[in-house]
Amino acid sequence: SSDVCSSDLALVVLLVVAGAAFSANANQQSNQPPLEVAVGVSLSGPQQSVGESLLRSVQLYFDEVNAAGGINGRPVKAVAFDDEASPAGARARAPEIVASNALAVIGHLLVSTTTAASPLYQQGRIAAVTATASDLVADNPYYFSTSFTLANEGRTLAQYARNVLNYDKATLIYSNEDFGKTLNPAFTAAFAEDGEVRHDILFDAAPAQLNASIERMVQELSGDRDAGLIVLGVSPNTTARDVVVNLRRRGILNPILAARGAGYDQFATVFNQLDEEQRTPGYFTNGVYADAPLIFDSAGEQAQVFAENQIG
Repeated sequence: SSDVCSSDLALVVLLVVAGAAFSANANQQSNQPPLEVAVGVSLSGPQQSVGESLLRSVQLYFDEVNAAGGINGRPVKAVAFDDEASPAGARARAPEIVASNALAVIGHLLVSTTTAASPLYQQGRIAAVTATASDLVADNPYYFSTSFTLANEGRTLAQYARNVLNYDKATLIYSNEDFGKTLNPAFTAAFAEDGEVRHDILFDAAPAQLNASIERMVQELSGDRDAGLIVLGVSPNTTARDVVVNLRRRGILNPILAARGAGYDQFATVFNQLDEEQRTPGYFTNGVYADAPLIFDSAGEQAQVFAENQIG
């Protein structure tokens, strides 16, 4: 599964949720307890650092809201629920969120956790806002997304690979979950308009299938010197790490374009403890491109202020 939301998306998410909380409590008196918003994030597991970043962003923005008088005179409180970066964790936390005092939900980080929790939020009739999986929760009237669709991302990656990086051949490695299976046809159709998809490799990251997936991928690519740009439609901090590490260790040095979530600092850090990276910084990350939902260098004034307040 994949990925991801982080601090630079949280402001937009919170604006929507704060508006929903205001509407739901417009007639409450100012001496009422805080308005609670559940934050479904990964505070353990492989996405812990990204989840902690999102939670800090929520708390930062709520601090600003509360300093300005709160919503209808009431403070806003973030209540974290750890989904453990897994569908099972999200399904376990969702009923707890529905049963809590939360008015709405911010989350989840991953496509897999978002889609796992979605039917439970719909059943519990609680509004949720995510920064991922926009086309995968479209049928849920209680779930909203601030993100572009996975199909749009696939087309954009294809256009960038073809028209900016100037590759006319590409290999797509994609996960066997919703993220990869949705991204794959959009990328393939767009790139094939005037380029060639040399390989279309389904990568199963389940623990029981991981080694077999790696071997199948390496064997298919090692025999093709003209495989072109390798595009990763897989989870950035888990599956993508396994793919990149095994490609580089097997001598497959093709440039790599990684999809959603790899455009964050955290992605580069997942290689830091590996011997090759410590001996030669950039061993795994050189030649790796990543898309990012927001680039602060070209963002507007409000985003610049937010970044300065959070990052310093």
